[in-house]
Amino acid sequence: MQLNREIIRARTAEDLLALCKSRIDEFNNINVATALNQLAKRPDGLDAWHNGEATLLIDAATNFAEVGSGRELASMAWCCAKVQFSHQPLLEAISSRARQQNFAPQGISNVSWRLATIKFLDVPLMTLLATQATELMWEFDAQCVANTAWAYASLKVNEKSLMDAAGEYAVTRTDKFAAQGLANTVWAFATLGIRNEPLLDAIVMAVDKDFTSQGLANTA
Repeated sequence: MQLNREIIRARTAEDLLALCKSRIDEFNNINVATALNQLAKRPDGLDAWHNGEATLLIDAATNFAEVGSGRELASMAWCCAKVQFSHQPLLEAISSRARQQNFAPQGISNVSWRLATIKFLDVPLMTLLATQATELMWEFDAQCVANTAWAYASLKVNEKSLMDAAGEYAVTRTDKFAAQGLANTVWAFATLGIRNEPLLDAIVMAVDKDFTSQGLANTA
């Protein structure tokens, strides 16, 4: 806990990387995930991801990803998406470990969305997440449904059971969606070439709701 507090208190990206360099042997998976998260959040840390300054930390993350929890994997994936960092060994380690996890709805949404953001495709992982998502669909909130559908469409992965469940959810809970979330869901169906008439009908019925003009335009 003390080391984690020191990581969070590091004033600059340079200070954070210096701490990593001097004490990386003491880091556990939580420390590594925290350090990555802190580095991704700092504007002065962006270059470090791409110029080699964070290599020691990234290598440690790659190793620890092999034993990370679902939450830690989602956090690492968020960091990569945040800074648009497509480091193949780290992403492969994250996805490999993720295939061994049972995620909650938020975790499914987070992992799929974050990997899609950096165009990283692991078909076995996406198939597994689709199965989990289908089983848990009615425990999702609308934003998670929209983000998950968007992720699969962005990666051009058409998992029928998932999209059928997402479509049914959107039809019966249209009022739970923000305009952008509904637009993203409709976009996902269109991108995958799926024509869902009940969903289109629900969109028409939602026109009288308080959606912004831009949000509705995005569903066209």
